[in-house]
Amino acid sequence: MRKTERLDQILIRLGYVTQAQVQAAVTRQASQGGRIGQNLIEIGALTEEQLFDGLVEQFRVPTVAVNEHSIDRSLLARMPEDVLERSLIVPVSFNQALGVLSVAVANPSDEGGIARVKAAFGAKKVRVSLAPETLLADLIMRLHGEGGEGGRAPSSPDEGVRLVALPELFEPGEVEEASPNVPTELGVAADRAVLMVASGPSRRNFLPAVLRAEGFELTVVSAVDEMPDALAAKPEVVLVAEDMKEIWNGWLATGAFPPPSCEVQFFRSVADSLMENPAPYGATAASVRASAGAIAEYRAIADGVSPPYTLMATDLELLAERVGLGRLARDGLHVALHLLSPVDAGTSIDPFRAFASTMELAHRIRFPWPVNEVLSRTLGLYLGRSELGDSSDEVALGSQVLSLVWFRHNLADGPAEPTAGVEEPPTEESEAKIRAALRSLAGRFAPLEVIEAYVEILGERLQDEGAERCTMLVGSDRITRALGPALGRIGSAVVHTETGTEAQAIIQEVHPDAVVIDHAAFGAELEKICRVLRQDRSTLVFVLTDASDPALVLNLLDIGVDDVFGPPHDFDLVAARVLRAMRARATAPTTQAPQGDFSARFEAFSFLDLAQMLANSLKSVRVDLRRSTGEEAVLYVEKGRPVHAECGALTGARAVYYVISWEEDGEFAVNEETTFPAPNIQESIESLLMEGVRLLDESRA
Repeated sequence: MRKTERLDQILIRLGYVTQAQVQAAVTRQASQGGRIGQNLIEIGALTEEQLFDGLVEQFRVPTVAVNEHSIDRSLLARMPEDVLERSLIVPVSFNQALGVLSVAVANPSDEGGIARVKAAFGAKKVRVSLAPETLLADLIMRLHGEGGEGGRAPSSPDEGVRLVALPELFEPGEVEEASPNVPTELGVAADRAVLMVASGPSRRNFLPAVLRAEGFELTVVSAVDEMPDALAAKPEVVLVAEDMKEIWNGWLATGAFPPPSCEVQFFRSVADSLMENPAPYGATAASVRASAGAIAEYRAIADGVSPPYTLMATDLELLAERVGLGRLARDGLHVALHLLSPVDAGTSIDPFRAFASTMELAHRIRFPWPVNEVLSRTLGLYLGRSELGDSSDEVALGSQVLSLVWFRHNLADGPAEPTAGVEEPPTEESEAKIRAALRSLAGRFAPLEVIEAYVEILGERLQDEGAERCTMLVGSDRITRALGPALGRIGSAVVHTETGTEAQAIIQEVHPDAVVIDHAAFGAELEKICRVLRQDRSTLVFVLTDASDPALVLNLLDIGVDDVFGPPHDFDLVAARVLRAMRARATAPTTQAPQGDFSARFEAFSFLDLAQMLANSLKSVRVDLRRSTGEEAVLYVEKGRPVHAECGALTGARAVYYVISWEEDGEFAVNEETTFPAPNIQESIESLLMEGVRLLDESRA
């Protein structure tokens, strides 16, 4: 059941607790477990009645008064016993004719428990009402005790009570599992499922509570017969302890359950995992990827070649994910790709230039995945020296993926020439030749099923690019030589003109999808030309510049330029950004876009850049924001400081964090403002952006 707001924020807003008391409860929760509300009660900061008020406000569900006289004991007897005891769900009534079951619950977010009760009764619909936790616990204890076997109450205080000897806590298979339905830290629902394959009772008993407090629902298994139920929860990642790795591989080999469709990661110990990662993996991997890209750029310049690394990386990522390679393997392949350099056509039987240097670089980078082995196997596939290997082996599968992508972009039609003219956009005929060439490699570079996966990706791209696109390049021949081939590779026809007057006439006649203007060809006249060309709002306008001047960028964006491409220039990346803008324009909703003194799309001017610009300008404005899904938000900035934000039910800093998560999917309009709503933001713009980026990075990890 959807929550309207975090419980801690509701309780603070109602004046029941302070932020310091919430923090004390969170600290206690981390060591003792339990829900945040119950921890607030335990430290004396909250009463049961106040907690109930907060839950009513949070879930917006009706309340119900239940007692032992209002409960039908025959309904209670139909309840799954574990759900009754752990989830605190009590059936109130059941209309069998309509199939409607009414229940009283202490935790409306316990969707798993509610679903089990619904199945037990065969109900079509469940109506949920909220009741105090202690009331339900007391009611269940009394009624369930009376309704035990033969309807007999226990004859002694200890009868019916399971006494647990302390040593039993440390013996596998003898402990009761913690309830999977305890609400998470600060009232956030634990809706991110994680599966751990590990031995030892400590992980099974204590880790679920720790992760649940941070928003994850952890299931720990140690036997193969537990796997089907665990995978049914659709975990987003499977964590396998190193001491269970051989057992895990044995399970997969026997086919006892379908292979997980999510990421599978191996870890030595929890302590190692925590202490060895001072930075999020996503940020570290992005840094390594960027470093490999820089190496590729410098080598390409030195060798006088221009391999389409950006396009190859896109294909590599898509194909690797399509065939089931995990995140670490995909990042390793990205590094391997950028360490390779093509040879000149007809100069060598080897597919790669200076391969020994490539292997040395791979060894020195020491990426935590066998990049060296993948590179060696890839060369062996090209030279006929390597067997395909088992596709269940990541190294074998990775080398197959890398070989196919490299062949497609460097050998199927010969390597790209750095000074070649404008390439023709791909056609069905040219793509058919490439598909045939790839299929001819079956059994040599990869099994047919891997090749067909790549062919399918290429077919999807051709279908996506079926609508003919046209880009006009304005400036000297240098922009055509530099950018023309890259635009051709993304399927865009190219028109070239050297003057702004001719460009204006061509726009009226040809109506290109986009215009890219070379700043160096026009100098001080650039802004005037941009204003003239921007009069046709249906055409995207971009500027390519060699200058690193923020003022120039802001001025161009202010007059309506869609994006400015500054140094260093990766022309495949420039072409890809142009293509993305074309697609976004073609699929943009027909709803009215925000209008204001300054407006742009996030893909051209990101929200992060906008916020920093407003903070530096010390202006007072209202920023209206819209996403392609129709979601809208508003941000008020007074003299450069954010003071108020709203986005649907989200307010304040949480609204800003959510807008940051839109990334490039959005647009904004800035208007001067003199009146402001009540402040709901205390953080500075720098704090908001840093926290928002951190949360975004964690969501990707």
